[in-house]
Amino acid sequence: MKIHNLQSLLLVTPLALLCLASCAQSPPPLAAPAPPSNPSAQLALELRTEIGSAACKSTAQCRSLAVGYKACGGPAGYRAWSTTSSDEARLKALAARLAAAERIEQEREGMLSNCQLVTDPGAVCVAAQCQLGRGEGGAGRLLN
Repeated sequence: MKIHNLQSLLLVTPLALLCLASCAQSPPPLAAPAPPSNPSAQLALELRTEIGSAACKSTAQCRSLAVGYKACGGPAGYRAWSTTSSDEARLKALAARLAAAERIEQEREGMLSNCQLVTDPGAVCVAAQCQLGRGEGGAGRLLN
């Protein structure tokens, strides 16, 4: 009987220790997404948040906003937004701050641009959401 009890004890002890070790550890906390590492990324996030879903009922509620900066001048692209859910003055201020931050970053890093003109595509209401349209001379680039 003593050998049987010793064998049982030898089998159960490691399992018990393993269970205690795993139970003693608390699960890692849910981490919030890391904030963007550079100012332009943070401003782009703020801009996306301010635009939100860009909900609309008609194209009359949709607008396009020049965003970003190209080294040769002008915006890097456009974002569609809705007058029903976004504040125009705040959007324009964020867009200006974003362009300034991108200009500083590009100059610091010596980045160049393709110097291609990005035209304003306008915005239209499609499926109850403002989206970029097709402006004369080509389509603008949707920036995230």
